[in-house]
Amino acid sequence: MLYAFFSGGISMLCLVACFFFFNFYQKVKDKFFLLFSFAFLCFAIERMVIMANRIHDEDYTMVYLIRVVGFLIILIAIYFKNSGSKTLKQSNIDKI
Repeated sequence: MLYAFFSGGISMLCLVACFFFFNFYQKVKDKFFLLFSFAFLCFAIERMVIMANRIHDEDYTMVYLIRVVGFLIILIAIYFKNSGSKTLKQSNIDKI
């Protein structure tokens, strides 16, 4: 019971982070924030899959695949941000 409570809390915090980064994306229009939003959405979905299937061990392939997709999205976001393909302008930072 306590495991489900904490999994639900982690899932909700991942959704909050997802909406937080999506809010930044709407203000700045930088794909970095959109990709981070998708990554945290993947993490929230992963926690919901764990709770829905009553998995207490995270030794299931589906759980790991969802988590790996989230981390790959974060790595892609960091790569594109550091490649210099699109940089933030100072005027866009002032909107935050």
